[in-house]
Amino acid sequence: MLIGEHADRGQLCKAVVWSCAGHPERPFGCAVVKMKTKIVQRVCIWYSFSKGEDYRVCLQELTRLFGGDRISERSIRQWWKSFRDGTRTKDNLSDKLSTGRPKSARTDDNCAVVLEHVLADRRVSIPQLSDATGLSMGSIHKILKKDLKMSRICAKVVPRVLRDDERTHRMLISQEWLQKIEDEPDIIKKIITADKSWVWLFDPESKKESSQWIRRNVDSRPKKALRARSTKKLLVLPFFDIEGIIHVEYLQGTVTSEVYIEALMHLRDQIRIKRCDKWVTHDWILLDDNASPHKSYDTLTFHRQVRGVRGPHLPYSPDLAPCDFFFISQTEGKTSWQAV
Repeated sequence: MLIGEHADRGQLCKAVVWSCAGHPERPFGCAVVKMKTKIVQRVCIWYSFSKGEDYRVCLQELTRLFGGDRISERSIRQWWKSFRDGTRTKDNLSDKLSTGRPKSARTDDNCAVVLEHVLADRRVSIPQLSDATGLSMGSIHKILKKDLKMSRICAKVVPRVLRDDERTHRMLISQEWLQKIEDEPDIIKKIITADKSWVWLFDPESKKESSQWIRRNVDSRPKKALRARSTKKLLVLPFFDIEGIIHVEYLQGTVTSEVYIEALMHLRDQIRIKRCDKWVTHDWILLDDNASPHKSYDTLTFHRQVRGVRGPHLPYSPDLAPCDFFFISQTEGKTSWQAV
């Protein structure tokens, strides 16, 4: 808004001050009193400056006229200085047009450079990107999060990362099992599998196992003594099929081929007792993992001698441990394996 748009500049300034002060010769009426805008106050500042008054006098007048809507004292001093220096005139009292802070860092070129560094090294840190690109760490963070839509996550811990040949072998074995299931849908009833788990001779009950129902504000909280887990432990080797557990072998120390062969002999005795139909027809398949004692020369020789059938097992998988999900995870919560 320029002052000369409606009337003579000097007369307008005088009219604004007089009308706001309640001068009897106010040409604009009461409507000017309601014009509590920055432009009006700047007109008053220029008018006071042109009269040669001190800015403190103008400050008092603006406080009396506009009250809480008065611009700050700092702004008054800045306008007073700009009038004195000539950087501002009575024809230029409006705010300067501003388009905001220039977008100097988050440009397409900088985003492409950051993306190139990230693709070259997925583990590069924000400080390293800042040193390599010359951008601030805040700009790097905004480019990664908002522009590139990227996030940093930790690697998933897996038992083993398979090689290409192991993945190919896994695919072939999976196709073989799918074909067997398609040819014989009830083949799962023939499978006897096994898994191993360490069991302590004494394992104190967990916090969840010791929980009790109490009446609120009536019963006191139960207490239990702190007890440590025993240092001695056993290796439990359970064999089971779709009907349940067939045999559980308790082992001490390392499992070798001789120890595993002895466990297989005990398993055959239990199959003859608990699964008579499978023993008579000899129609069962042993499915164990690819541990060294399970596929050693002595163990495979024993399978050939007793005419045992050992099903193909997938190589170590990063996402699948067949027995851990539906058997070991359920029995580990028990305080004793004697109940299994």
